[in-house]
Amino acid sequence: MSERTTTLIAEFYTSFKAEHTSIKDHLNAPKPDFASLQLDVARLRKKLVDATEYLPSYDQRQYNTQLTALETEIQAKQPKARFGFKRKEGASTPTPTRPAPPSAPTPAAVPTPTPIPAPDAANDNVLKVHDLHDTYLDASTFSIPASRTVELTLSNISSCIVDLRGIAIASVHGKDLRRIVLLLPQIQGSILLDNCAQCLVVVACHQFRMHTTTDTDVYLHIPSMPVVEHCKNVRFTSYPFDLGVVSAAGESQHFAVQDFDWILPGPSPNWSRLDEKERVPTEVWPTARVEDVESMLTRLLPRHQ
Repeated sequence: MSERTTTLIAEFYTSFKAEHTSIKDHLNAPKPDFASLQLDVARLRKKLVDATEYLPSYDQRQYNTQLTALETEIQAKQPKARFGFKRKEGASTPTPTRPAPPSAPTPAAVPTPTPIPAPDAANDNVLKVHDLHDTYLDASTFSIPASRTVELTLSNISSCIVDLRGIAIASVHGKDLRRIVLLLPQIQGSILLDNCAQCLVVVACHQFRMHTTTDTDVYLHIPSMPVVEHCKNVRFTSYPFDLGVVSAAGESQHFAVQDFDWILPGPSPNWSRLDEKERVPTEVWPTARVEDVESMLTRLLPRHQ
């Protein structure tokens, strides 16, 4: 081992220890800023990735273990948001109507859109969208004033187009999404997507993290480094500003993706850049109500690999 390499290893040890201690101190403070903590850990992990060319394998594993433990501790201490609409006291629950049975059997099964409730969200800062299949959903579905900002949670949605660009959103948590097109406005905070497959996501946000996701395209504008973990065949590209809801101000880091499963030198095989020729053309985006959802999904969604 050369003297230069020995010096670099020692310098990294000192720097890593100092930053790790600083993050721990911040985490144990009375009111920690969890978004800032997550960014600090992501930056420290990036430094570890950059140092793999001279750090011994054993050291790399030890540093990676410490970072993983730190991420777990941050996640455990972070307050969990409570999702769901709060009903007004005394409000009655409408009884859903059942469509009349067809007069004659149809020759083939046709997907039936899931009925979408239109809850009164005027007195609630959390918007929960879940258990939707084979349908189109946009901001007009919900009675949310333009002046109100909500936290959005999405779960168990498949074969849908979800366009929520008309809603002010502070943060997004999505889980169990299959074959959906998700159009979002500029998110004030972070977006976390977990267990998604064959989706198309359009969003501008402060922090982006994706777990256990496959065959998904992400159109992104972000000032920090996006993070992926346990993902495969995820493609990134810049936000389509022709959708008209996000300004092009500020430099975006949508290609500075940090893969927590890939600490070796060289690019991660789990994500790539979306070829410009494969971007959705301006005139194709579903910016108005779509009746034939399945045909539009077939046209827009990435192919399963």
